[in-house]
Amino acid sequence: MEKKSDYEILRSYVLDGNDNLVGKAPEGCVRLEVTHSVLSDDLLGTNNFKNFPLDIKIKDFKEKLYRFVGTEPKYMELILKDQSKTNEISKIDNDENLLSFYSPIDGMNIHIIDKDPNSYISELQDTSKIPKPVISEEDYNKRENTVKKYREEQSLMKQQQQEQEENSDPSESIKVGDRCKVLSDDPTNYDERLGKVAFVGTTDFSAGYWVGVELDLPLGKNDGSVKGKRYFTCSPKYGCFAKPKNIQVGDFPEEEI
Repeated sequence: MEKKSDYEILRSYVLDGNDNLVGKAPEGCVRLEVTHSVLSDDLLGTNNFKNFPLDIKIKDFKEKLYRFVGTEPKYMELILKDQSKTNEISKIDNDENLLSFYSPIDGMNIHIIDKDPNSYISELQDTSKIPKPVISEEDYNKRENTVKKYREEQSLMKQQQQEQEENSDPSESIKVGDRCKVLSDDPTNYDERLGKVAFVGTTDFSAGYWVGVELDLPLGKNDGSVKGKRYFTCSPKYGCFAKPKNIQVGDFPEEEI
């Protein structure tokens, strides 16, 4: 037989031979999963397995459960179930009996039924009764460091940056004769048009700086002129204009039909 490592021996002891998180209670105790008729597992906590002495009287056992779930002992109905929490083993109904009288084993379920007619516990799970803070738009706008003001500031900064880029002279980075790629403003449009820069400057047809491109293929809209004014010369449908931010200069090979 293969000898187990110290880690495997310790793991087997803690998990009591079962590959789960029930664990094993200390000697003289039993480890039970506590559930409640009103409280959900989320409210009880992620680990609702608790160790209880086997020689504890049921009346004292209820006191311990009271401190955990908040249901008064006189309103408790206790049911011992198997590990699957579906099969009832026995009802725990005699306060003078010891817990060991009911022969519980590690991993079993002690289910608490709350019989209190005036129980407030169910209200702990009803968030609809919690008053929600309300603030008028006028008062909200007076506040500093709000999400709304942050978004407005970011939007303004982006707009100012775009205006600065459009109004700044791009001639230092984009020069007439440079090979270039014309990019689209539409993020879903992956079409790329190649050509050479034929014009850099301001125009009469729109504010800001523009770059005129003589395309390699007839994928443009003009011949270098717009609204009767010529900015450069090329064949019809070989010319286009784009904002500097949509021009990528590089050593692009010339496209052929």
